[in-house]
Amino acid sequence: MQAADVASFLKSVQMPTVQHFLNASLEPTRAAIRQTSPERDPQQWVALHLVLGTALRVRAPQMPLRERTQACVEAMRAFECALAECCERKTARQLRASRIGGIGTNQFSLQTSACSSGPDGVQMVVDASRVSMAEGIGMLESAIRVFQGAAERADRRTALQEWIVARSNLGCALTMLGQRTQGMEGVACIEQAIDVLRDAAAACDGEELLSERASVYVNLSEAFQALADRALPGERIRYVERSLDWMAAALGFFAPPEYQWLLQVDRASFA
Repeated sequence: MQAADVASFLKSVQMPTVQHFLNASLEPTRAAIRQTSPERDPQQWVALHLVLGTALRVRAPQMPLRERTQACVEAMRAFECALAECCERKTARQLRASRIGGIGTNQFSLQTSACSSGPDGVQMVVDASRVSMAEGIGMLESAIRVFQGAAERADRRTALQEWIVARSNLGCALTMLGQRTQGMEGVACIEQAIDVLRDAAAACDGEELLSERASVYVNLSEAFQALADRALPGERIRYVERSLDWMAAALGFFAPPEYQWLLQVDRASFA
């Protein structure tokens, strides 16, 4: 596909060819994104971001280290834009969550359990995101104690939703605290968050609890991005790619059926 043909393809929201993914210029795609908005044409907005993110994800492994990292970060931003619009439109399956602008590329996702009571840990985290880093540490530590208590009380066998929500929120708060904590103590906090979130992700299967699963995956994406921000360049790409994988997995729950295959595409598919 010639670069000049890409804009017309995108205008009609058609599916790309293999050659588009691998070789076509992405500038018309980026230009088309700048010229539209989710309010003007939500279907095109989602399709454009899915195509851009997929193309960057496919090309990244063949790029030099720095460009590879940049491509993965741009792909992640594209997928996150698509996810935000898909969740906004699919109100029946929307993330019942409080979205918090993160320090990294992505955004955290917090959920309120219908069974929760006592101090509002979600509100503590929201408040912590609105104050200085130093002020927010105390709020995050209080929220972590609330979420840890909720996680300990929840019975996975009889209250799986509450169990997953508590761990998703705990992982979110631990990551935010780790981002605000210097040195290896901060890294250890983020690594603890990943362990907690992986536990929650492993408990999710089937077609149930889609919102909860997506929330966990978004928080895993942010946790790996937080690790990437602390890593050396040679190590950073590994964490950025894991962050991108989890964001793609979250998007897979909400992307329109005709576009979901894009999230499964990798360079090996074209071998």
